[in-house]
Amino acid sequence: MAVATFDTLKFANTLKAAGVPDKQAEAQAVAFAEVIQINFKDLVTKDDLATATKELKQEIADARKEAKQDTADLRKETKQEFADLRKEIGDLRKELKQDMADLRKELKQDIADARKETKDAEQRVNARLDTIAAQIKGEMLLLKWMFGAIVGMGAAILVRLFLVRGPLV
Repeated sequence: MAVATFDTLKFANTLKAAGVPDKQAEAQAVAFAEVIQINFKDLVTKDDLATATKELKQEIADARKEAKQDTADLRKETKQEFADLRKEIGDLRKELKQDMADLRKELKQDIADARKETKDAEQRVNARLDTIAAQIKGEMLLLKWMFGAIVGMGAAILVRLFLVRGPLV
């Protein structure tokens, strides 16, 4: 802090030489010294300013260094996060491809099973139809022989009734 030096005696003598009464010159010198002391007590000196400037420059340098370090740390963290994210995306792609392959395989198996079941059902239906067709053929053959026998008997009855007259022995 600056200490302002003010020569009150010299100031008072200068006032006295100019014709100011002694008491008044001394009072003005004391009052002026107090004003100077009050006004200059918080006055910054060159040394104070140089010290403050040096401290400010150091704080700015420290802040720059810290900002550079923070930026470097952030870049490093960001690179790591991107690497982790890329790895996760790669893992998810692999997992998705595997899931899709498994789904395709399962779907193919389901389709094959459905085709087999359909073929088995078709074979059972065809076997049943063949059985029914054989039964119908057998019944048709029986009906054909029965119809032939009935027609033959009917013809014999008609012949006997209309053509042959006489007792049946």
